[in-house]
Amino acid sequence: MPRIALNGIELHFERQGDGPPLLALAGMASDSASWQPLVAGLAAGFDLIRPDNRCTGQTRPIPCPTGREAMLADCLALMDALRIGRAHLVGHSMGGMLALHLAARHPDRVASVVVMASTGQAGPLARAVFAALAALRSREADRPELFFRLLFPWLFGAGFFADPAAVDEAVAAALAYPHRQPPAAFLRQVAMLEEFAAPPDPGAIRAPVLALAAREDPLAPPRTVRAAFAGRPGFAVSVIPGAGHALHWEQPDAVLAAIRGFHARLSGK
Repeated sequence: MPRIALNGIELHFERQGDGPPLLALAGMASDSASWQPLVAGLAAGFDLIRPDNRCTGQTRPIPCPTGREAMLADCLALMDALRIGRAHLVGHSMGGMLALHLAARHPDRVASVVVMASTGQAGPLARAVFAALAALRSREADRPELFFRLLFPWLFGAGFFADPAAVDEAVAAALAYPHRQPPAAFLRQVAMLEEFAAPPDPGAIRAPVLALAAREDPLAPPRTVRAAFAGRPGFAVSVIPGAGHALHWEQPDAVLAAIRGFHARLSGK
């Protein structure tokens, strides 16, 4: 369980595989474990590095001061500590926002970006949803099951709810997770979303970008993703059917195939 002291925190990260470095940035309320469905496949071709963002997982202290600038600085400091000059990025939801902002601010450090269920900004709907969930967590801190039952419809497609027993199992697994995000840390992350209200300048991004949209995603639907990236040189959009916002959990094989195909095209294979 590697941990590095940087920027006033002890940043926990996981590292597997061999190949070009690939930095995987998790979304809101998620940590390195959120990449589990893709870990084996990505580690087969990359040096896969999965940090726990501030206020998540095993990064300490928790909660801690957080914000867009601090998280971008953490990414660069982690790359520096691991002596990685340039990395490929994959980011889900808020992690996609981080990835695109990093690519716009530091194009020399980013080789490519796969952004999943994100346009690079937190839109009004996402901010409203998470503000409501934050209010719930602050008032019902002793009822975490209710939080997950209200969160899951924003994360998963209709197929996820076809089997109520499976939903119950998912809720139980979330409650049993030993590094579950405490309410105070979630509130800090939600407050930070306002800093992502505006997208990065796509014209400043020199790295090739693949945007993966989920057909049943209410937070970043395909039409919104297409509109955000349409006509941008070096940007491609692919839609994953049968999935909601957490597309890599519902359709991991399709997501992995899209990522592999993107990188194969980049390398000319």
